[in-house]
Amino acid sequence: MQPATATSDGPAIIRVPGAEPLPTLAYTIDETCAIARIRRDLFYRELKQGRGPKTFKIGKRRLVRHEALVGWLAELEQQNAPRAA
Repeated sequence: MQPATATSDGPAIIRVPGAEPLPTLAYTIDETCAIARIRRDLFYRELKQGRGPKTFKIGKRRLVRHEALVGWLAELEQQNAPRAA
C-alpha cells in the first residue's frame, strides 16, 4: 500500500491497486506531525499540556482523527492571528 498523501482541502487519500481511492480518516502520530510540520517531541508536549488534538487508541497505536487535526490547527491559527489595532 502506498503512503497517504495529504491535501490542503481534505483528508489524505489512500490508493489501493484495483480499488477506489479511500480517504484517510485517522493519522498516526508520525503522519500527524508530518502534516502539521512539527517534531514528535513538540506534539507530545502539546498533548501533555492539554493543548494538542484529541487522540484515541486502537490496540497500541495512538491515532488522530482528520477532523481533530484540522480543528487543532485552526485553533492554533486563530490564537496566533495578528490582532487588529
